[in-house]
Amino acid sequence: MLSIARALSYLLFLATPSPSFEKDDEQEAKLDQAPSDAAIQCLYNASIDVENLDRERLRSFELEGRELWLVDVDGDGAFGGKTDGWADARYRYLVPWRGTVWIESGEYAITIDLEAKQVRYRDAMPNVDPNVQEVLCRLNEWRMLQGMPPATLDEELTKGCQEHAAYCDANGMSHAQDPNKEGASPAGAEAAANACIVGFRGPSAVDAMARSFYHRLPILHPATERYGIGIGRRTTVIDGLRGRSRRSWPGPILVPAPGSAANSTTAASEQPVPHPERQSRRAFGCPITVTFPPTAFGAAPPVTDVEAQLFFGKPDGPTVKVVVSSPEDPANVTRPDNDLSICIFPQHALRPRSTYVARVAYTLKGERKQLEWEFRTGRR
Repeated sequence: MLSIARALSYLLFLATPSPSFEKDDEQEAKLDQAPSDAAIQCLYNASIDVENLDRERLRSFELEGRELWLVDVDGDGAFGGKTDGWADARYRYLVPWRGTVWIESGEYAITIDLEAKQVRYRDAMPNVDPNVQEVLCRLNEWRMLQGMPPATLDEELTKGCQEHAAYCDANGMSHAQDPNKEGASPAGAEAAANACIVGFRGPSAVDAMARSFYHRLPILHPATERYGIGIGRRTTVIDGLRGRSRRSWPGPILVPAPGSAANSTTAASEQPVPHPERQSRRAFGCPITVTFPPTAFGAAPPVTDVEAQLFFGKPDGPTVKVVVSSPEDPANVTRPDNDLSICIFPQHALRPRSTYVARVAYTLKGERKQLEWEFRTGRR
């Protein structure tokens, strides 16, 4: 049950027109030349050539023990412009510059002073229930791990998610509301139809969603800019669908991302079960997903003739046994389009702190395509 202080904090949030921010005293950090090995990737903006970025266009600073890089994408000699970006040295993915950065502990507003060779930063987390803050931080940690830009908290979406979390506490978990039952509301019903729901609370709920198949897809998408988050006594509700931008993505979304590290080794169980005929769901390794934008199909048949392999260590390394689910041949027939995704399920847990190579071939609109990428697992 939420404490009185947390409940009052959340009521204050609902009564405020927009999220208020903590006005902590600004702190300073030294701005240095980025290290010589500061290589970065850009997964979701094909117009940016990061491979040929001059080191002079990278600057480094430390914030709460995390090394961050500023990137002068347009080459105008300045940092923090509309077309510039930043990266976390732990993940090395370029994300757009929006005036703030995210690290594990939260969001920070940044002011860049090139003449003084320093940055000034302050806490910029929304003043909401600390439980909601923790979930938002974990969502953005997962996003950064997969090369996706951080997202913010949406007040209206959060209101609906919180109302549906309360409804689930009173009536049990559901993706619909009975208007005659306790806690039902129009905003809660909208959240119920769009959100991911799990029967436990906190950051671990995000981990479970990200380590599954069906629950991963709505929350880990590069187009998601705003989340709704609701936390009940026994339930976490996260809406990552209605806060997406209308931007279309030119290619498939890969999770784990190319070059990513610290990925999970095991899958989380979920309902519906992605592979109903396999009883020991916990034996699966963390799923590998290739998700296509809806516009990729058009009037043509969906992805066909899927072939997928997973190798240990290197492209010609030992083959890992997998089960494949695709739009043409979904493992769970209740999801006939397989959520527009190819999903590779390793039949056993992946090894910790190890390198894997995924290779996926398929036909889309009559054209044969192949993807091959490498990722690493974390401690567990």
